[in-house]
Amino acid sequence: MVNGAKSTSSDVKSGVPQGSVLGPLLFLVLLGDIDQNVAHSFVRSFADDSRITKAVNDQRDTENMQSDLDTIYRWTEENNMALNDDKFECLRYGPNMDMKNSTSYKSNTGKLIEVKEHVKDLGIIMSSDYTFKEHISQTVSTAKSLSGWILRTFCTRDPLPMMTLWKTMVLPKLDYCCTLWNPIGKGQIQQIELVQRAFLRRIYALSELSYWDQLKETRLYSVERRRERYFIIYTWKVLEKIVPNVSIHQERKIIAKWTSRHDRICHIPTVKSQVTAKVKAARYSSLGCRGPQLFNTIPADIRNITDVSVDKFKNALDKFLCTVPDEPQIPGYTMYRRADTNSLANFGTWEKQDGKEERTPNSSGQPRRLDQ
Repeated sequence: MVNGAKSTSSDVKSGVPQGSVLGPLLFLVLLGDIDQNVAHSFVRSFADDSRITKAVNDQRDTENMQSDLDTIYRWTEENNMALNDDKFECLRYGPNMDMKNSTSYKSNTGKLIEVKEHVKDLGIIMSSDYTFKEHISQTVSTAKSLSGWILRTFCTRDPLPMMTLWKTMVLPKLDYCCTLWNPIGKGQIQQIELVQRAFLRRIYALSELSYWDQLKETRLYSVERRRERYFIIYTWKVLEKIVPNVSIHQERKIIAKWTSRHDRICHIPTVKSQVTAKVKAARYSSLGCRGPQLFNTIPADIRNITDVSVDKFKNALDKFLCTVPDEPQIPGYTMYRRADTNSLANFGTWEKQDGKEERTPNSSGQPRRLDQ
């Protein structure tokens, strides 16, 4: 429609021009009912990538999931859409090896869908062992390669261009979706942190400083502190209903309550004691658990911020974070530290005492030396 005048109608038999304005919208209209008749599983799509998920406990669940797959296959035929079954992948979680070995799923051409230990989904490598070791390893490798390319390509070692290149080319790789794959193991945390340390040491003006002093000089967060900052920001967005909650299950959602002592404070979900250690680790490191825990460590005047722009909350959070020591624990350091780890959770929580807010340190919050 242009100036109130409609064009004549025309049948679109297949496809739309690539790069058009209407193309993505028309594709979303086409894809909108792909899960209309799916009865047992949950279907999610991003552009032309779709995935189907279901909890499988027995043979009947397997048959129901195959039935849902067949439903999607029929939908594609009715909507003149071709599937590329060479790209079909199956990722399975859980300890029930008998179920995994005795069941399989078929593609639209009748081929068995290949089962994989690692599947890349929107740039994140998902692994069947609940961990993100493979993704973290590749992320570190990519960041090192980019750092090496910068150092080979540019002769300058002045702070301004070097920091600009680091922030625009490497940090986004280390930050991308980190609230999902956040590492909890000391080795993995250090592995990521050492990439930034190695780069900063190549800047001549910083080469003689310790890593902690380099962070202060450049006004740069450690990579671990950046991840925790993202956790807090996303948790606040959930509470402000700016973004969807982390789970469809009520007991796993991020929720907060207002109290006279703590003001706004998040509920930290519990993890079932009977689950395996891997499941516990994955649950504790997830956004649903880690986000509320970190959110509760910031002062109440920041937790209570509501009905403002995201930038205003970020500014208030950054002012507070600048007052908290950022001392990542990397190999070879014998400096004094204020906690067992660099996590905000180890610097205590903020509580009201006699009407005044004070930080209550954790039991591990006393200064120690790394070599003790």
